Amino acid sequence: MIFDPGMGFFLSPDFQVSFEVLRRIQTLREEFSPMMVSVTKKSFLGNALGGLKVDEREIATVIAELYLSIQNVEYIRTHEPKNLKQALGIWNLLRL
Repeated sequence: MIFDPGMGFFLSPDFQVSFEVLRRIQTLREEFSPMMVSVTKKSFLGNALGGLKVDEREIATVIAELYLSIQNVEYIRTHEPKNLKQALGIWNLLRL
């Protein structure tokens, strides 16, 4: 069984709720592991940045996905694997 915290409107129309889940992802991982999280172009990202349209949320998506990777979330469900792969490639080079 894989736990999915159900990011975005599923949690609450208030974008702060989704960000609080992200901030506490390590605590959730201690209780519910393995975990899969999807943040790809979710409304909470757009709302946090003043109401960005779906096609304007790519940078916010990659940043949130990179954060999840850094937090060792086991599975990141993404619609843009190429973008995440590039971000992880640069991140890994910076960590050397």
